[in-house]
Amino acid sequence: MMNRYEMIYIIDADLEEAARKELIEKVSALIANIQGAGRTAPRARA
Repeated sequence: MMNRYEMIYIIDADLEEAARKELIEKVSALIANIQGAGRTAPRARA
């Protein structure tokens, strides 16, 4: 049986939109490459 893990990564709030999207794509690709179930669901700030 395989263990399931969760990961959170924090992105600098000062990062511009295009750079933020590129970073999310890179991290998602990295997770997919190691056969993880990468999902991106940005959370709203309070």
